[in-house]
Amino acid sequence: MPHRSILAESSGVFAAAPWNGYGAGAQRLASKERIGDNGRSNAPRARYGLQNMPTTLINLSNRLPVTVGETITKSSGGLVAALEGLSAEEYELKWIGWPGGVVEEGARQKEIERVLEKEHGCTAVFLSEEEVAGHYEGFSNSSVWPLLHYMPNYMRYDPAWWDCYREVNQRFADKVLEMANPGDLVWVHDYQLMLVPQMLNERMSELKIGFFLHTPFPSFETFRCHPNRGELVAGMLGADLIGFHTSGYMRHFRSTVLRLLGLQSEITRICNEDGHTCALGIFPIGINAKKFDQTLDTPQFAHRCKEFRAANAGKRVVLSVERMDYTKGILHRLDAIEHFLEKLEDRDSIKFIFVSVPSREKVEEYAALREETESQVGRINGKYATLNSSPIRFIHGSVDFTDLCALYATADVGLVTPLIDGMNLVAKEYIACQREHDGVLMLSEFAGAAEELSNAVLVNPYDTTAVAQKLREALEMSDEEKHASNQPMRDRIMKFDAQHWARSFIQQLSTAKGNGGAASDKAESAARQLRTALAEGERIALFLDYDGTLREIEREPRAAKPTAEIRALLDQLQAQENIDVTLISGRTPHELEAWFGMGEVALIAEHGAAVRRRGSDDWEQWDDGVSYAWKDEIRELLRLYEQSTPGSFIEEKRTSLVWHHRKTDPEFGTWKANQLAHELGTILANEPVKIRHGRKIVEVTSAQVSKGAAIGRLMHENSYALVLCAGDDKTDESMFEVDAPNLISIKVGLEASGAKYRLRDPAAFRRFLLETIAAKTETFASATA
Repeated sequence: MPHRSILAESSGVFAAAPWNGYGAGAQRLASKERIGDNGRSNAPRARYGLQNMPTTLINLSNRLPVTVGETITKSSGGLVAALEGLSAEEYELKWIGWPGGVVEEGARQKEIERVLEKEHGCTAVFLSEEEVAGHYEGFSNSSVWPLLHYMPNYMRYDPAWWDCYREVNQRFADKVLEMANPGDLVWVHDYQLMLVPQMLNERMSELKIGFFLHTPFPSFETFRCHPNRGELVAGMLGADLIGFHTSGYMRHFRSTVLRLLGLQSEITRICNEDGHTCALGIFPIGINAKKFDQTLDTPQFAHRCKEFRAANAGKRVVLSVERMDYTKGILHRLDAIEHFLEKLEDRDSIKFIFVSVPSREKVEEYAALREETESQVGRINGKYATLNSSPIRFIHGSVDFTDLCALYATADVGLVTPLIDGMNLVAKEYIACQREHDGVLMLSEFAGAAEELSNAVLVNPYDTTAVAQKLREALEMSDEEKHASNQPMRDRIMKFDAQHWARSFIQQLSTAKGNGGAASDKAESAARQLRTALAEGERIALFLDYDGTLREIEREPRAAKPTAEIRALLDQLQAQENIDVTLISGRTPHELEAWFGMGEVALIAEHGAAVRRRGSDDWEQWDDGVSYAWKDEIRELLRLYEQSTPGSFIEEKRTSLVWHHRKTDPEFGTWKANQLAHELGTILANEPVKIRHGRKIVEVTSAQVSKGAAIGRLMHENSYALVLCAGDDKTDESMFEVDAPNLISIKVGLEASGAKYRLRDPAAFRRFLLETIAAKTETFASATA
């Protein structure tokens, strides 16, 4: 019987062909269905929503777990094995992906589509040659892949690729929406589909959407190189749960989100400006441990081990297995091997076996890598060969699974030294096969697996001299040392396998749902109060903060001019005879007057220090008698912080001094702001001032001036049946403390607040006001009809 390749199972999610972005080759199972044959479906057919029926799980990946040719051959890989462990009683699994290759539209495509659905529970997304070139070979593998692996020098970009990437992602999302129902679980995999979560969330937010990144996520400084960096990160944040292999990848993602989108995060969650909460988690993927254990019990495995030991008698074997990829550190490893051979006296005593599986051969960089690798192998073999042997056995192809296990089990050293790798399952597979024989795992510290396999000999693959020295030491380790290192690692690998990984992710996804609808539901109570007061003609006061409440905050404060939408809204509010509208802000009278004209709307400036009543052109100063002598001392301190914090600047107002850090590095600026606030608190402990640590500002102002005090004074002058105060920042909290039984307080944003109600952003607040007015107009029209 011919050998069947399963090497892809050792390296990633699937096992199909060079198209695959995860793995290295394809295991072809014995069972095949010819196109056109009838057969019974193996997939559960429970319909969504029926009591006691399985939950629908829709799995999206770039490749389907099949290979389409004259036959449709089911593949077996890490993700396939993981999902096969799910109980059919709990989950109805549906799979969406590209079947590989190009299948022209017509009868054959329809027949393939039918067989995939009926026989395999798969829904195909067929790609044209242009889409394969643009979406897969271009954008995904020539643009995104290099950056995710810290290699911007390999990155190429074509704007047409981005268009193609969006279109293909949209087609995947459309396939989901054709079959999904609210409450279904949708699991999206990897960098080829980074936009899909957001596309799904925008059109069916009731889905529970998970996204898992099988690659590393790099630092912001690397990821920022991509022209579509913001769109890619925002696309991922449409998920309810994002999974990473390591805490480092998650930390880099949070940092990137902060710097690109300005979104603060907790360690395991990020809240969007639209109120959607995205949970983050660490889920290190495992191997198909059961399959390895079963294979190690077969007579075929024992026979191949015996053959390999006989073939390599008298030699120590160092094994490397990987896809042919520039991230795997093949050329660096060859340099280390050459350093090792230079100092080795008995060169017949060592054999290096390289199993390098073909990958993405249509991508220029991969073809060049193969050529350079083969050239270097030939040079080293020519230089260090003896009459009896050559040091390196290079195999550019796949290996039968049983043979692979036997190679792992008989190799003295597993040399796994990628320059960077999301996880690297080869390292885990090597340890899984050390059941009877103990070899040494030499593992790159830049592989995700290094966090779990800390007993391995960890090396820096860039330091080729050190790798050579570590290899000498590994070959000299005693059996007792090797066993003591391997056993804890093997116990963990066999326990936390691929099925455990899938169950852990899906269980957390089942409980994650981040749409912030509750706050809007509560705000509806405030809307009802307003509509009632409007309908009954009662006098109402609206005190509206401007920046961050009525208008979105801009990176450059001068850019936050009122839009046509805001002007139209203010006109509609002031057209209501029983509504008094007052805009209240920390901005200066000059700024507000420039934007809102002479007497058009009532204004309160500098947090309550100055007031301009509606219909008047004159400003009243409400801070007469207030001393600002403290300014001189504080100004010098703020200048020191301005000098030491690039991007920060000082704004001086009549009543306050403000240090802005909106344009600084987010983490450094926040740290400096906390430091400044603490220092100011110490210096000004006995002064009649307030230190306001607001949104991207630290402001020092008189304790006798506040928005709450200004509103209290106006309420004392006028009698209102209902008062609404809305704000977004800590400087607005004094408004929410006004002593009034008829007060509606609204916090705009997600931060903690003393306000009774909450809306997620300025757009939601504007809609709230607009819809309240519209409801009153409709009520009036009905009453007069």
